[in-house]
Amino acid sequence: MLGTLNLDNARSQRTEEDTKSTKCSISLRRSTKPNPVNKPTDIKSRLPDVGTSIFTVMSRMALEQGAINLSQGFPDFNVSKELISLIHRNMEEGHNQYAPMAGVPSLRRIISEVVGKSYHRKTDPETEITITAGGTEAIFSAIAALVGQGDEVIVFDPAYDSYDPSIRLNGGLPVHISLRPPAFAIDWDVVKARITPRTRMIMINTPHNPSGSVLSEQDLKTLEEIALKSMNELFLTRSPIKVC
Repeated sequence: MLGTLNLDNARSQRTEEDTKSTKCSISLRRSTKPNPVNKPTDIKSRLPDVGTSIFTVMSRMALEQGAINLSQGFPDFNVSKELISLIHRNMEEGHNQYAPMAGVPSLRRIISEVVGKSYHRKTDPETEITITAGGTEAIFSAIAALVGQGDEVIVFDPAYDSYDPSIRLNGGLPVHISLRPPAFAIDWDVVKARITPRTRMIMINTPHNPSGSVLSEQDLKTLEEIALKSMNELFLTRSPIKVC
């Protein structure tokens, strides 16, 4: 009796599995049918006005014209053999797993020491230093963490081309202010006039990318005064610059 019940249960399970398999096959066959109107899927971009990166455009032009490419920091030398050896040794020692979200603790400690020696500023590697996969990720992460729907972010033009889309993707509103020629200086009176109750962040880059202009000590003092006098919780985001 027990053997008969088990056999019947097994047959029932196989029947159910066969039915599921048949349904799955039918579903797959139906899903792979060509679109009756033969049109590609309509994917709508959240940033329809943003094209390819300016770096891609300039690199293509440099290649076509045989020109020296100053738009990107391509190294014209081989990787150090010592660096290759160190990477190989550390991978052999098992340092090849996922890092903690904020970055490898020993690396964050070294960065904290470098910041202290270079800028005489004490930083906590546990709470004030985060490792990112490049400057663009760091910029986006800072904007995503601090900018919300309807917040305004002041951007000085010309600007690194990831600022504007990063702000808009996070619901913010870029407020563009042109730098004054010929030295690409900031007109602080214009900045003061453009700050509103919705201003959340000012993007600061010194040396400026792409012009290379550097903020003076007076510029930094004026910026500090603006931030302290602001009624908002105003964040100053200094984006990194790549030195070629």
